[in-house]
Amino acid sequence: MQAGSPFPILRASGRGLRPIGPPATSGFTLVEVLAASVVLVISLAGALVAFNLISQSVQGTGIRADQNRLIDQDIARISDLSERFTSCANPQGSVPATACTGTNVQTGNSFYYHPAVGNPNDASTWTDANTFATACTSGTLRDNFITVIGGQQDLAGNVRRLATQAVAGSTKLVRLTWVDQSNGNRVLRQLDTAPVVAGFCP
Repeated sequence: MQAGSPFPILRASGRGLRPIGPPATSGFTLVEVLAASVVLVISLAGALVAFNLISQSVQGTGIRADQNRLIDQDIARISDLSERFTSCANPQGSVPATACTGTNVQTGNSFYYHPAVGNPNDASTWTDANTFATACTSGTLRDNFITVIGGQQDLAGNVRRLATQAVAGSTKLVRLTWVDQSNGNRVLRQLDTAPVVAGFCP
C-alpha cells in the first residue's frame, strides 16, 4: 500500500489481480479456541442442569403416583369398614367380630345397621334403639367410627392418615386427611365420610 493511499497495491498475475501483502494464515487463534471452550462448557453445564431437573421431575412423579396408590387402597379399606360398622352388636357402633344374630342380618341390609326394637308396643324393649339414637345425636357413633379407623394398619412409606371430626357441630361426618411426613406433613388428600349406619340415625 502506498503512503497516503487507502487501497492496497494490486499486482497482476496469471490468475488476475491479487493484493500484495503477507500470506493469509489458516487455523484458529488461541482466543477463538478459548471462546469455543467457554461456550462448550456453558452448554454442557446447561444440559446437565436440564437433565437433573427432568430426572427429579420424573422421580417426583413416581413418588406422587405411589402415594396416590396407597391412599386409594386406604380409601377402599375404610369404605369396607364403613359398610361393616354397625349398631346390631353394639348400639353405639362397632365392627362386630362375629355375625349379628337375627333374620336377614347381613352387611348391606337395613336389619344389619339398626338395632332390634323388640316389641313395637313395649317401650321396655327399645333399649338398644334408644341407645343408638343417643349415640347418633351425641357424636358417640362418629367417635367410635374414628376409633375403628385409627385401629387400622398404618400406610407404607411416608403417607400418614388422620381421622378427625369433619365439621364442628357435625355428629356424623369424619374427615380423613392423608399427609406426606417426609415433606412437612403436606396434605395430599382430604375426604369427608360417614359410616353407612349413620344413615339410619333419627
